[in-house]
Amino acid sequence: MHVFQLVKLFDNLEKGLLLKILIYTANFAPEPTGIGKYSGEMAAWLAAQGHEVRVVAAPPYYPSWKLADGYAWPLYRREQWQGVDVWRAPIWVPRKPNGITRILHLLTFALSSLPVMLWQALWRPNIVMTVAPALVCAPTGWLVAKLSGGKSWLHIQDFEVDVAFQMGLLKGKFLQNFVLEAERWLLSWFDVVSSISSNMLNKLKLKGVVEGRVRFFPNWVDIAHVYPLSEPSHYREELGIESNVKVVLFSGTLSSKQGLLVIPDAARKLAHRKDLIFVVCGDGVTKPQLVTACSGLTNVRFIPLQPFERLGQLLGLADIHLLPQSPEATDLVLPSKLTGMLASGMPIIATCRTNTEIASIVSKCGVVVPPEDGTALAAAIEQLIDNDEERFLMGVQARIYSEENLARDSVLGRLLEQFTATTLAPRLNRRGSSLISLIYRKLYSKMIAFGRYLKVVPVNNKPVEQNIVSEVIAETEVLPNSTVVKVETVEPVIAASRKIIASRKSSEIIAIVNQYEMAVSQADAEVMALAIQQLDYDDEDDTQLQLRFGIQARLYLEKIRTRDIALNQESKQSRSN
Repeated sequence: MHVFQLVKLFDNLEKGLLLKILIYTANFAPEPTGIGKYSGEMAAWLAAQGHEVRVVAAPPYYPSWKLADGYAWPLYRREQWQGVDVWRAPIWVPRKPNGITRILHLLTFALSSLPVMLWQALWRPNIVMTVAPALVCAPTGWLVAKLSGGKSWLHIQDFEVDVAFQMGLLKGKFLQNFVLEAERWLLSWFDVVSSISSNMLNKLKLKGVVEGRVRFFPNWVDIAHVYPLSEPSHYREELGIESNVKVVLFSGTLSSKQGLLVIPDAARKLAHRKDLIFVVCGDGVTKPQLVTACSGLTNVRFIPLQPFERLGQLLGLADIHLLPQSPEATDLVLPSKLTGMLASGMPIIATCRTNTEIASIVSKCGVVVPPEDGTALAAAIEQLIDNDEERFLMGVQARIYSEENLARDSVLGRLLEQFTATTLAPRLNRRGSSLISLIYRKLYSKMIAFGRYLKVVPVNNKPVEQNIVSEVIAETEVLPNSTVVKVETVEPVIAASRKIIASRKSSEIIAIVNQYEMAVSQADAEVMALAIQQLDYDDEDDTQLQLRFGIQARLYLEKIRTRDIALNQESKQSRSN
């Protein structure tokens, strides 16, 4: 087997590739759930990496649909939050949101934030990311990117237009056709359009977004903050729940697209189980309706949204997590609460159709039942409550999935690679954008890899010299008789990449890039393990290692140590002989 070679790009990468990033979103921190939570964590993480981050957002109002205290006046303000420069613009918040009032609600922010966004063009950001909802803000986000010479990025958290029509919030065939065509036209403007699940990426392509502009950017979880508890959650004592009582937990926004009325239905069917209690934690527009539906049920408890600092303890309260979904919305959204459920290491029961992405994830670590079927949900809960071993094994699979796919630093690290690749890539015309964007995305993003390393690997048993990345290195003349070199600037690497790509046929480029992508994915665990070795890893801190770097890196590190021990023993034996 060939030895993977690592080429260190340079120690002070930030000097050459510090980015100016502008995030445009109606929802932002300190909102505790949904888009506001993720936009806040993303901005803070990017700022912590040394990048300049600005955010144009509305005042916090979600999920209570009420402006947070202290934000009614002044209408416009500028504030600093965790190293992020936040510009607030006013928004009208309806007391009882419905289809029309939601549109007006988002339009008020799109209009009020327009002058604030235009002012940001003078700052000349490299990336302008617009987060949807609200799609009505997308034209302004695109315009500011165009005016500033930066790249436009649209991130879709859910398909608000499709959801609105499927759930009956908006009606009319003519209106639907007009709005969907306008959405399709708008999506085609952006340099990059990303979303949070594979099915949603496929839907983007169906809406006309060419493959070269599509990116996968899932929601994430801080696996060091949310993890399986080694002792009972503090909430058990606070809520007076006895140790022999199992907890079925729903935690999140209480909205119409959740299909939450299945909870009182199941609770009523399980009222005879004295060893079981439902806990509903959250706030939202459907809370009064849900509380009314649970009237008279002694096995259902309601608690308000809890502070982020206690999220690990809250999710650790569950013996089973509930993930109910409306049948109309299950393939148009991927609930953000799912990431925390998985990281907590507890099984999940989802109410959704079997052909959805929610089902494909939950089926690996829980049970999927039809939406709005209280009888099926009650049966699934009872089955898991009575089988401790099955719950444990499902919980282990949930935690492994979160470590391998949803760890915050990994997800946001890949986003930063994509930001860098998008910034470095030339502005392309639409006709040729699909192929060339694919090449630049896969090649450039891998140059800015974990640990600041460029990985050079043999592919398909071919000599290393045939790998396009090694050709780039050879072209820059930075690799004379060495496998680890310091590069003072990335420009020669970029220039060499463009020269080599220009000399290749399209089919040959795609083949090489695809081979390289496959080889790099195989090398991930090795690279992580080598990075761990540089951190003066303490053998006794196994739990913290797994939280930070995942199980695969740990396993490969053990292989390295086993190999080194064997080599040392062989060396000693040869010397003694």
